[in-house]
Amino acid sequence: MKRYLPLVLCALAACDAAETPATPDAMPDGADAAMGSPDASPRDTAPPMDGSPSDALASDILPPDARAPDGMPPADMTPGDMAPGDMAPETTPDGLPPDAAPDGGPPAAEATLVGDCDPGVDRPGARCERVRVEVDGLPPIDAVLRISEADPARGAVVFGSGTGGGAWVLDGMVGSDLARLADDLVADGLTVIERAWSGGDPGGWFGGGAGGLTLHADRYAALARWIRDRYVPRGGALCVTGNSGGSVELGYALFRGLGRIAAVVVPTSGPANDLRDACWGEVDRPDYFAQCEAWWSAQVAAGATTCAAGGRRCAFGGGARNLIDAAFGEGVDPCNPQGGARDGPSDEALALLADDAPRVPGQRARPVIRVLLGDGDCSGVVPEGAFWAERLAAAGLDASWALLPETRHNVLSFPDGAAALRAILEAHCR
Repeated sequence: MKRYLPLVLCALAACDAAETPATPDAMPDGADAAMGSPDASPRDTAPPMDGSPSDALASDILPPDARAPDGMPPADMTPGDMAPGDMAPETTPDGLPPDAAPDGGPPAAEATLVGDCDPGVDRPGARCERVRVEVDGLPPIDAVLRISEADPARGAVVFGSGTGGGAWVLDGMVGSDLARLADDLVADGLTVIERAWSGGDPGGWFGGGAGGLTLHADRYAALARWIRDRYVPRGGALCVTGNSGGSVELGYALFRGLGRIAAVVVPTSGPANDLRDACWGEVDRPDYFAQCEAWWSAQVAAGATTCAAGGRRCAFGGGARNLIDAAFGEGVDPCNPQGGARDGPSDEALALLADDAPRVPGQRARPVIRVLLGDGDCSGVVPEGAFWAERLAAAGLDASWALLPETRHNVLSFPDGAAALRAILEAHCR
């Protein structure tokens, strides 16, 4: 009997796929494996990583100088003020600019096409583009995009790999349920784009400078705008998914502009809900640990997880904490003290993690948000991902989570994971 536990708002109607042997990719399960092991990179790419989220208001979606006293956009704001991309919708359905972002907007960030690249052999007919992404305060990083283009196209689906994002998700997946899903999406008019971050830094999108995960996720927000402008026709849909470290990328980018332009956001195996809990929960945050243990117990009682009592986790392992620290710069280490010392977090470390927490996108950001988790994934990203979706739903967003049967950390590598994503995209990526 299949078991689906969307705790909030919606069930995944078409997720009841036939039970077939799973075809996991090469990445092992577990928190350290999920976010601390390198992805096999495509061309000239870097190894990998992961991170976390927290709270906000509807008024966060526009800069302060663009808001009326009640936090709403001024009455004289018109589409002519909004500078859309050539192929992008001029406004979102509520008449606001697609690229509006909270807190005065992200720092200056742009993406520019560098040229073509080698698409590899696992996606016949695909092509490759290298895009340079520059964010103020960080060194440039290249995104290597493998593109299976629909003709004609009505939208695009972006797939993001885990850890630091150094791989294409469909590499090594020929003949899998996920590869068949990608082919079907293209046939249905959705261009499939695989995102891999390239460069010399071992942290991928997490690495290459200080500033925290919020600043680093501006890289994805800038890239998503570029993809929308180039590959999404006017009135079309941009839909995005990312696993593990890639889900963290989405969780942060969501309130940095991604929520204004994406129709569907599907994090898998994450994201984290609060970096303080993800980094220090089990020993140093007893209230969170009690909440997390109660959550695991409820899933066991419902028959929704295969994780035994001794194997369930509430916080990230040391490898994942090291990856989070990469975004804060050398020697800062708020998530994992240098040298592995475990005296507990300092007040400064907890403050730094709390300050670098994604907010809930404002009420005018209305993507459909579905978090997919595996019933065989016992790592701390599972309860954290569920708590994140619940918090967004409580703030009025269309957000929910589901535990999928016979599925582990690399959710889309398993038949039920691919089937769940298919159901979500068929229902909402329009």
